[in-house]
Amino acid sequence: MKSIGGCKCSQGFRPKNNAPNVDSDEDCEADVKPVCAPGETITVDGFCLTSAEEEFEYCNSYCAGGGSVIAGTGVCQCFDINDTDEVCDVSCQETKVQTKITRSGMLKVTDPVSGDEGEVDPSTLDGYYGEFKTASSSGAEENVVTFVNVGDDFTMDFGTNQEVLDATFIEENTNFDNIA
Repeated sequence: MKSIGGCKCSQGFRPKNNAPNVDSDEDCEADVKPVCAPGETITVDGFCLTSAEEEFEYCNSYCAGGGSVIAGTGVCQCFDINDTDEVCDVSCQETKVQTKITRSGMLKVTDPVSGDEGEVDPSTLDGYYGEFKTASSSGAEENVVTFVNVGDDFTMDFGTNQEVLDATFIEENTNFDNIA
């Protein structure tokens, strides 16, 4: 923050002196990760897994039914994945709040059941970074945004992020949440 001389470190950097990555006046330094030895698996955040047991534990933290790391990516491929329609079928999806990015970069939220609408500048919300603008060569005025909320237990719903709903004063229609 310019007013107090503090800031958050960008991805790939961390605060010096093991300070928390919150608005801080600590300088940032490169977040250098170890080089994995042959036969070790690298995680998505750059750490090395040295055994099949470590890989199992790592993927269990992302996949309810377990998984394995896709070589070279650090991303887990989950063994048990639900089809989209198992989580929220067509009737469910038709009632879900719809979010679009407008040409001016605002998130426009519409409740298809009540017809209520609201807008919010995503740069004012915690956790939203970058420029939100439509990038359509067709000249579209809005682009649809899909929020798929993944819980700690890897259950999913197609609801819009609660912070976006709060900022736009729109309530999520919950008639068909998590039908699976």
